[in-house]
Formats: sequence, structure tokens, C-alpha cells
Amino acid sequence: RTKTCFGAYISALNDMGIPTGCAELEKEQATKDVLHGSDMLYLVNLLRVMNTPDGDLPLAELLRAPFPGMSLEEVVTLRQDTAKEGSLYASLEAYADLSDGEPALREKCAAFRQWLEGYRELCTTLPADGILRLLRRDPHCACRRTPAFTYLYDSARSCRLSSFAGVYT
Repeated sequence: RTKTCFGAYISALNDMGIPTGCAELEKEQATKDVLHGSDMLYLVNLLRVMNTPDGDLPLAELLRAPFPGMSLEEVVTLRQDTAKEGSLYASLEAYADLSDGEPALREKCAAFRQWLEGYRELCTTLPADGILRLLRRDPHCACRRTPAFTYLYDSARSCRLSSFAGVYT
């Protein structure tokens, strides 16, 4: 009933040269891989930051993504060169407005802030599947063409079709 023994049976049959085709188990295993992979972690952090940018850990992980592409040293610099009080997002905003900071880091901060604020504004009017549909077309979204993205979009879409219009974090 719990399907925990399928893996052992499939391995034993494969070792004996007997082909197996357990679609139910393969689908379950694929779902587990999608849910626990780095792409899903990126997407969950992205949605968390869109909802509440003051969470330091999700934002720090997101800042290390290809967009905005900050190094760990640059994330540390954000905290060191701005007020140590407040959130990492407050530091990012302050650094974007600094006149004497590193120009490349300032540009990354300003571009990311503008991008994020655009989506945060859209989050007030669009359902989750609408935001994900826009992210799929956005070249700044690191994993927009992955199975994790498709899984998340399909989940949001099915929730919306069943009259549930939000995704809670």
C-alpha cells in the first residue's frame, strides 16, 4: 500500500535482466526529484521574495542566481557597506542608491530591485499562475524551462481552476 517495496523489486528484476515498466513508481520518483531539486528551491525562494522580500535567507540564495549573478563576496559587501540593521533587502535598496559603492554591484542591485518591484506590483493583481506565465517568458528567471517550473505552474493552474486563487508560503 505504501509502495516502498517497489524499488527493491524493480532492482531485483532488472538485475535478472527482466525489463520492468512501473509508470506509477516512475512518476512518483520523478515528482520527488522535481520537488527536492535546486530548480524548485530557486522557484520557491523567488516566490517567497516576491511575496516578502525581507526574508534574508531566500533573498541571499536568489541573489546568487544567474540574475542578478552576485558572488558571495558581493552579498557580504551589501551588508558591510550599508546599515547592519534591517533586512538584506533594505541593504540592497540602500546599496543601489549609494553614490560611492562599487559601480558593478550598484548596477546589479538597481536592476534586481527594479525587476523584483515590477513583479511585486503584478502580484497584487494577478493569480499565481499568471505570475508564473510571465516568469516563463522572462529571460531573467533562471529555471523557466525546467520540469520544476512546469510542475509548479501546473499545480498553480489546477488550484486556480478549482477556484483556489493563491499560493501560500
